[in-house]
Amino acid sequence: IARHGRPGGQGHLTLHLPAGWHRQPAWLNAFTATHDPPAHPA
Repeated sequence: IARHGRPGGQGHLTLHLPAGWHRQPAWLNAFTATHDPPAHPA
């Protein structure tokens, strides 16, 4: 896990998974199912 952003500011986390990870499709399906799509610009 890597943290991005400046100290005291809002950053984000990046999860680095191994290349060719055998559980990647299942993990991505679970992630997509539990997160809302991006807001549509007005």
